[in-house]
Amino acid sequence: MDKKIAILIVGLVGVLLLAQAYSMKTKQVELRDMYYVHEIGKDGVPLHVGEVVKVRGIVVAPPGIFYKAIYIYDPSVGRGVQVFGADLTGIVNIGDYVEVTGKISQYKGETEIVISSTTNVTVISSGHNFKAERIYTDNAYDEVYEGSFVEVCGRVESVSTSYFYLNDSSGRIQIYAPNLNIGWVQVGMNLSVTGIVAQYDTSSPYFSYYEIKPRFQSDLKNVSAISIKVTMSPSVPAANERAIISANITSPVTEVYLNYTTDSWENFTRIAMTYNSSTGEWEAEIPGEPEGTLVRYVVEAKDNSGLWNSSIERKYYVGSVGIDIGRKAPQYTRLRIYGNVTAKPGDFSPTNMYIQNSSYGIKVISGSLPALNYGDYVEVVGYVKHSRTNDVYVVAIYTINESSGNPVQPIPMSVAEANTTNYGALVEVEGTIVAMDSYGFNISDGQGNVLRIYNASHSQIPWLSVGKKVKVVGIQSQYYETHEVMIRSASDVTEVVIEINPIIVLSLMAVIIGGMRLYAEK
Repeated sequence: MDKKIAILIVGLVGVLLLAQAYSMKTKQVELRDMYYVHEIGKDGVPLHVGEVVKVRGIVVAPPGIFYKAIYIYDPSVGRGVQVFGADLTGIVNIGDYVEVTGKISQYKGETEIVISSTTNVTVISSGHNFKAERIYTDNAYDEVYEGSFVEVCGRVESVSTSYFYLNDSSGRIQIYAPNLNIGWVQVGMNLSVTGIVAQYDTSSPYFSYYEIKPRFQSDLKNVSAISIKVTMSPSVPAANERAIISANITSPVTEVYLNYTTDSWENFTRIAMTYNSSTGEWEAEIPGEPEGTLVRYVVEAKDNSGLWNSSIERKYYVGSVGIDIGRKAPQYTRLRIYGNVTAKPGDFSPTNMYIQNSSYGIKVISGSLPALNYGDYVEVVGYVKHSRTNDVYVVAIYTINESSGNPVQPIPMSVAEANTTNYGALVEVEGTIVAMDSYGFNISDGQGNVLRIYNASHSQIPWLSVGKKVKVVGIQSQYYETHEVMIRSASDVTEVVIEINPIIVLSLMAVIIGGMRLYAEK
């Protein structure tokens, strides 16, 4: 090889390597929400473990309480996460709103963001007010609340030297407080506990041993045993429509207040509730708010002995919101959504269906869904549920068939895109069947991307076989680590037949015959 050419090749290779190194160095680290951070597989391990991400939240547990770890919390979605690694003492304080760049990891079942330096944390602003979300004790024993900042109230069931169990009749949760004085806690007491939902599970799958870790001695309080059951009318207020909040309190009380906020408790309004002797309930109004406003509220009451207790925190969106917003709403948020039917009741189950608007869809669950057709435009009022399987759906309070319509056209999507996203939408994908089983089959795009096609309708499709190229229409979904497209019927799968242009065939035959004649003449 010529020496100049060899030098040129070496130089080009060097430039390419430098370009690749620069690209890796300057690769943009994406800002992710807490839902992304907490996505897990069937083994309970984060799906994105090892990935470097940016997350933002308010510091609710500063350095020094849980060794070097801090906890940040995003009240807009009701999720938080532990940040562990470098010592942030003197750098961040409680109430700081921070951006953290670190690697998604896990320790004893708990998801965490690991940082290597104090420079991985940036304080965006300081002095933020925040409030723990009041939930049932049973809710705390769930992956969807891991890392969250919560308050629970209940009766003490048992006490040990470093922990005790609390139960509000929904299910018990361990309160782990090795660094606090709990010598005064006794069985039978009614306590309020504020803290972080953590986990200490030593074996896979990591779906056990959840606990709440209080931060300060003041996170443990005596509370009243009164029960407060809250209702709202209407189910979801329209834009600028007032909401009437009613509280049923069985025990005698001296004071009752409604607290509500439209900015995640950064600020809130406190209203004295009035007793209605006709209904036997306490009442107050939340004024009308603009369309799309997220309102949170709790009712608190004081009994005759001077002890307080509060209701579970409730949330609702004013008016109607897009399905994309509904999919990101905090757990148990009440809302009104509209959409066109993409999977009818009975396609997958008599108790669920899918609706879609724009590019997003969502599953709707109810024990009494109306008879619907593809394309029907429906209104759904219900509340959002996130599951540990990485699914999100709406539990319907009621569903109204607004009008009939044309079936939704599926969104064309590549195998690679369908295998990395989950919009709950009706999509169309193409690929070659590479594996089959009794629950469905896998298709490949020939470029290393494989997508699961789940036969959720249990349709009989006898002509399917490995090697055939197919076009699939179905609902995009996710089950733990598996992204999938769920078919509604056998007609959602069609074979892709490669059409051969007869002119091209004749031309090729002419070339072949001409070549054979030339060969024969020789």
